[in-house]
Amino acid sequence: FTKDDNIKLIISEIELDDGSIVDTIILYPGTGYDPGDTATDDNGEEYDLTIEDGKIISASPINRLKVTQLPIITISTETGIGALIKPIIGTFIPPQPPQNEIISVVDCV
Repeated sequence: FTKDDNIKLIISEIELDDGSIVDTIILYPGTGYDPGDTATDDNGEEYDLTIEDGKIISASPINRLKVTQLPIITISTETGIGALIKPIIGTFIPPQPPQNEIISVVDCV
């Protein structure tokens, strides 16, 4: 790899029913990454990268989209090389609508 490459990790073509990316494992942290680097997969999932001393130490899924197969994760970087991120698939749980909070109840008689 050169430092201008986007690194892609293809896990395999496994069919899933109701899954989503719930977490990741950093197999190799790589080197030369900057805090502005980003990661996405081919399902549109974005990952929040934690980078220390140029190494990716965590990648957390942001949107938790439903997936039907293991994704290809792409790290967009100008300087980093060598990171390998493995997605962890769990049961898809749709986002819940926000609950309105009751601030006070007034009983008028």
